[in-house]
Amino acid sequence: MSRTQSKFVCQSCGAVTSKWSGKCESCGAWNTITEERSNETPPKGKGLKAATKAQKISLTGLSGDSDTPDRTLSGLNEFDRVIGGGFVPGSAILLGGDPGIG
Repeated sequence: MSRTQSKFVCQSCGAVTSKWSGKCESCGAWNTITEERSNETPPKGKGLKAATKAQKISLTGLSGDSDTPDRTLSGLNEFDRVIGGGFVPGSAILLGGDPGIG
């Protein structure tokens, strides 16, 4: 069963919008937008065709089975402790900023 599609068309300039508004955005005319209904089926997306081209990847569980990354020590014991044991390659660490920014 097809779904009725609605579009809103300005009677002055012919501009088409997806929802009604009192003023046409294209020509600026007031109260010229009317609803037009059609029984056209909306265009179908790629759906399953796009999914068949996807590659499967393996996900790591949250049980802690992943390898711990190699860390580089900064030489400041307290700083290394706070950031979890040193710098991780590819990570970003925010050293300062407004509260809640990180």
